Amino acid sequence: MSHRRQKHGFRLRSLFLWHRYFGLSAALFVLVLACTGLLLNHTTTLGLDSRYISSKAIHDWYGIKPPSDTVSFQAGTHWVSQLGDMLYFDNRKLTESSNGLLGFILLHDFMVVAVEQELLLLSTAGKVIEHLKGMHGVPAGMQAIGIDREGNFVVQGNHGNQVADEVIIEWASSGADEISWSRSGKLPRSLYDQLVKLYRSSDLTVERVVLDLHSGRIVGNWGVLVMDGAALLMLALAITGVWHWARRKR
Repeated sequence: MSHRRQKHGFRLRSLFLWHRYFGLSAALFVLVLACTGLLLNHTTTLGLDSRYISSKAIHDWYGIKPPSDTVSFQAGTHWVSQLGDMLYFDNRKLTESSNGLLGFILLHDFMVVAVEQELLLLSTAGKVIEHLKGMHGVPAGMQAIGIDREGNFVVQGNHGNQVADEVIIEWASSGADEISWSRSGKLPRSLYDQLVKLYRSSDLTVERVVLDLHSGRIVGNWGVLVMDGAALLMLALAITGVWHWARRKR
């Protein structure tokens, strides 16, 4: 009888040790899952789906790189640039556009940005106030924009140079022989760095990072397997805990 009690006690101690090991092993994963789960439950309240990651290290981890084809035009003290499908006015977002940037000029009361098949009219503060396309009379096959000697807005298109009236509504053939065309330039390094950071940060939300932490995908496919293992550990923890409690009740 004494031998059976000793054997029973040994099994209980072994089960308790295994339960403790399972608990210690799962503690970190439980903490990660609990914290990320709480955050995900309040995504909208916390604005996780509308807040973006600006950390260069995290961008590098996700492999988010700036596009190599940056195009920029300067007019006065302002710059308009295109990185990927995004247009920027100085150091802030202007609008999305998959069409190539063709030019940027200053007129009397507003500014004009040209992308393929479209003109964007900007306020003096750099806000988009109107989009003009072919249906609005914009010359087909636009290749460049500029200003003639009289200060008129000119577009180079499929049918030669076309000049617009002061509000860019009416168009006519231009016979001007002196036109200052908008030419691309090289962004100042400091401004380029700001735009790269802005571009990279617009592609990765806090919600996505929290989700990847929760699932383990933040470290790749094997991270998912690790989290699966953690789930199994927690199941083992629950089972051994109930078993230990049931054995002691006897």
